[in-house]
Amino acid sequence: MTSTIATGNKAMYPENAVTTSPPTATPMGH
Repeated sequence: MTSTIATGNKAMYPENAVTTSPPTATPMGH
């Protein structure tokens, strides 16, 4: 993922804001 997506994920998923996190690592699978 890009740093932009990682920043957006941090806003929505602070606990899963990892650049190398797989789709299954996020609550909504994004």
